[in-house]
Amino acid sequence: MKEQVNYTHLRAGRFNSTNQQHLKILSLCKQIGWVKLSPTITRKPVADIERLGAWILKYGHIKKRLLDYSPAETTKLINQLEKVLEHKVL
Repeated sequence: MKEQVNYTHLRAGRFNSTNQQHLKILSLCKQIGWVKLSPTITRKPVADIERLGAWILKYGHIKKRLLDYSPAETTKLINQLEKVLEHKVL
């Protein structure tokens, strides 16, 4: 059965691969366990962008797409994700 994609969440989780803050967010997603298998031949675990987008729109301190965050706002979002990871580890 094929998964249904929520394009609103997918757009909200889109990131800039040259932005160090966005790469930190992807790293945190992997550490939290928000991963899915890459659709490529390697099938490696990658950050689940759709899940990240859903979380940003529901729990992010500013409910907007990741690409629309300023560097200062992104820092706050990183802090929020670090707290999620901290609670998951405890």
